[in-house]
Amino acid sequence: MPEPNQDPHGKKDDAARHRLQPMDRNRELFPLRRAYELTRCFLYWVPVSSFPLPQAQRGWLMRFMDLLVESLNAELGLQPEVFLQMKTLYPTLMDQFLNAQDEMGPMIGLLRKPGAPIPKPPGEEEVMAMSRATLTTMKPPDVAKYLPDYCYRFLERAERKQRELFFGHGGLTMIFLKPDDKPKPKPLPFPPKLKEHPDFKPIFQQSDPDKQFAKMLAIMDGFQAKSKEVFGRGLEKEPVYKGLVFILPLLQAADFFSQPADDVKQWFDVFDVFFCESPADRGMLLAMKPDFETQLVALIRQTTQEVGPYVER
Repeated sequence: MPEPNQDPHGKKDDAARHRLQPMDRNRELFPLRRAYELTRCFLYWVPVSSFPLPQAQRGWLMRFMDLLVESLNAELGLQPEVFLQMKTLYPTLMDQFLNAQDEMGPMIGLLRKPGAPIPKPPGEEEVMAMSRATLTTMKPPDVAKYLPDYCYRFLERAERKQRELFFGHGGLTMIFLKPDDKPKPKPLPFPPKLKEHPDFKPIFQQSDPDKQFAKMLAIMDGFQAKSKEVFGRGLEKEPVYKGLVFILPLLQAADFFSQPADDVKQWFDVFDVFFCESPADRGMLLAMKPDFETQLVALIRQTTQEVGPYVER
């Protein structure tokens, strides 16, 4: 794993030292590399050659993620949520996104580096300087630093299809949550005969009410408000804050070491497992609250048996 700083917050307790006793699992965990010095969660890194991913690496990781999603659901009851960074849509993914958006129900939210402010629009002097630079170089100005990072949450429960479309381009994040325990409204009953009636069948084929209802339930879950509370801290007085539906953290490996331990603990109050593509780390990050390492070893073994060994280069 890229070498982040040592954990600066607090001492390792006896339980943490015990779970990190020298037990060399590096070979069993390959291609995952664990940050053994980190005790506030279980953090793994998978190296990749580049983004977009080479086909061999993408195939191995897709199969591993298939098995991980299934295992987290079966053993811990966790459900995946899929997010896509808006900036990664250009230029190669835009057509796929537009073709799938009606079905997948993307909802926009903020992607925020820990503690980062909302970027401010350029002032008059900056605008004039950019204009002069454009006239001199004949190149459009770089306005990215003035724009917040936004991402889409896919409301449709179809993580495999979403990974198939968007995985491997450097902007996919998945979190795994326990099912929301709030009381839920019941779907409206549509008799099968009504759905098959010639006058109504085209309507139901165009817009499945059961799928639309499932998307509505996703909007009503507790994740969105909790994400703003935890990851939006310090932004409450910003004009855009009230209109934000959710806030997702934009994390790199170093953040798990450098951020205060209490903050990291609160991250895992929002989700139990965090997976993201991290171009800054030249790989994939997998951060877990529960100790799932024995299962990870088994999933890696199964993936290797089915697909072959992971090729780093």
